[in-house]
Amino acid sequence: MKIFTDGASEPNPGKSGTGIALYRDNKLDTLWYGLYQAMGTNNTAELKGLHHALIMAKEVLAQGDTVAIYCDSKYSIDCITQWAKGWQKKGWKKSGGEIKNLDIIQPAFELYQQIEADISIYHVNGMSVLKQ
Repeated sequence: MKIFTDGASEPNPGKSGTGIALYRDNKLDTLWYGLYQAMGTNNTAELKGLHHALIMAKEVLAQGDTVAIYCDSKYSIDCITQWAKGWQKKGWKKSGGEIKNLDIIQPAFELYQQIEADISIYHVNGMSVLKQ
């Protein structure tokens, strides 16, 4: 299964939402969108999308299928797959001050740790799915 995720805010910060598309055998299986926030940011919307993609991935893996997640937010991917490990070791602190969006990053990272060996996460250029 392929899971594509995206999020946006208009203005930034402002009203935000997230969308997820699940593809099975390269055909659209499910289109899921929402996670509306009256006052969110592009980053919170993207992080929520990646977090929910991880939740869905865990369910798909439990059914014996493989999972690849595609996300256009390098920030979100790096938060979960790279930076969170160091932040956790430092007691969820970083030298530059506050870790923004920690309320989303911590649970997403916990889930990522459970399934990271069984999934692939890819960065894609924004709007690349629409260009195909």
